Amino acid sequence: MRLFHGTGAEEAKFILGAGFDFRPEAERRRDPGDFGWGVYLTNDLARAREMGEVVLVVVIDKRRFAHIPNPYFLRLGHEVEPMTDLEKLFHEIAFEGSEMLTCASTTPWERRVIVAQTLQREFLARGYVGIITETPDKETVMFSGKGVVYLGELV
Repeated sequence: MRLFHGTGAEEAKFILGAGFDFRPEAERRRDPGDFGWGVYLTNDLARAREMGEVVLVVVIDKRRFAHIPNPYFLRLGHEVEPMTDLEKLFHEIAFEGSEMLTCASTTPWERRVIVAQTLQREFLARGYVGIITETPDKETVMFSGKGVVYLGELV
């Protein structure tokens, strides 16, 4: 599966030389991540370009990723129940009632970080290197570089 990652020029050089940084203590500039602590990818090239001056092409082995179609558990503006074991696990960690802790403006930054890191740890413990969603831009989060088949700069 071919996806894109937008980043700055210096970060791109680092990533192409050393790979992505998945350490829990790695700095996150924008936010801890709605779907967990990791590297975010998209199938939407325009969105990746909005995220940075350099776009990297990342080909992943999607068989190593958990599939959670709708991590917000909303359909046509209405809440839906998590159905699969993976959806239930995600929901148990990321939600408090109907509030998604990783993206709620009322959740303190420190708690968002803990929730995002817990998602990373729990999915890795179950053998998944990330989560693939069916959000409009097919946002994907990688918790480990073990799912990367190819990494290069978009030219």
